[in-house]
Amino acid sequence: SPPPNKRDSAIMACAAPSRPAPSGGKTTREWWWLGYEQKIPVSPEQWSPYDPSVQFHLTASWNAMLMEDRHEGLLLDLSVFTDPPQPYQVWRGSPVEVTNGNEPELLGKLAIAGYTKALWELPKHQLPPSARHGKVIAGFYQVHQDHATLVEDMQRYLTDPRSPRYPFDHPLRRRVVILIEVERPDFLFSGVDRFRKRRPGPAAVEAPAAEENDSVPPGEAVFQWWWGDPNPGGIGHWKNYHPHVSARLEQELARNGKFRSCSEAVNIDEVRYKLQRISKTSPFDYSDDQQRGAVFREPFLPDSRITVDDPHFDQETRLTNNCFVQFQQGNPRRRRPVRRVRRGEVAGLDLKT
Repeated sequence: SPPPNKRDSAIMACAAPSRPAPSGGKTTREWWWLGYEQKIPVSPEQWSPYDPSVQFHLTASWNAMLMEDRHEGLLLDLSVFTDPPQPYQVWRGSPVEVTNGNEPELLGKLAIAGYTKALWELPKHQLPPSARHGKVIAGFYQVHQDHATLVEDMQRYLTDPRSPRYPFDHPLRRRVVILIEVERPDFLFSGVDRFRKRRPGPAAVEAPAAEENDSVPPGEAVFQWWWGDPNPGGIGHWKNYHPHVSARLEQELARNGKFRSCSEAVNIDEVRYKLQRISKTSPFDYSDDQQRGAVFREPFLPDSRITVDDPHFDQETRLTNNCFVQFQQGNPRRRRPVRRVRRGEVAGLDLKT
């Protein structure tokens, strides 16, 4: 068979999975986006790291893609994990060879999402400091959610040798994103508690059985959060959490009796958000905590309270005790309704008037 051309070689390089950490080591992952002009040369100051909670979910989504043997496509919808929701998505694309003569700067070169592939192959001194000791995984980009589907049109335009004119009347809002993998020796992380006195672990507590006749069987559910105005009567629609988040919350619901009985909140991520189940007798209400001296970043007001009678929840969700609330750690005033539904239920537009 003929040798691969430069486009095929680049695609194979982009599709190569992340190398596993060597025996006795640990791989840390950092996600960075490129600010200002997306042109070469690049200053290291142009790179900004994503928020820690977003980095956590980017890494989890990337691991899930690798397990599914997928190397391109939608990685993460940032609006799910930002408050207020940021209208951006992170994707991974494959390079294409530009043959459209109306793009002289890219003609004959490889491009990803309309930018030269060289932006993902910068010298170390134009990258974040951690890149000096790590490996850069290329091909990721951030795009405004309204322009995500237009990237494919951009690819067709660039690869059309008939050289049609630029098909858009506005520039696509997108940025270069890189993943930096740094391998660190295991001795930096292990054995830190080996000299600490051992304490007896707590006695195992049997989780209570579910009190409701839940019409959504375990393992067949997804969690959805309310995108839009979270206050009663607010306009918006339901959106699915990422599958790995729903799966982890399902595990918590199955094994954590306090979470199941509405007496304890659990982490949605490791940094910012928590989830609490609510019921008729256990609404989302932190006013008592505040009166007892708890200090929050913003005062918890009477209208911050959420009950199962909130109009965002439907009757079936109430009857099956599948009403939840997402909130910021240390700031329960920033909250929004969450529901648990059978997998496959559409999270479409749901207007409240």
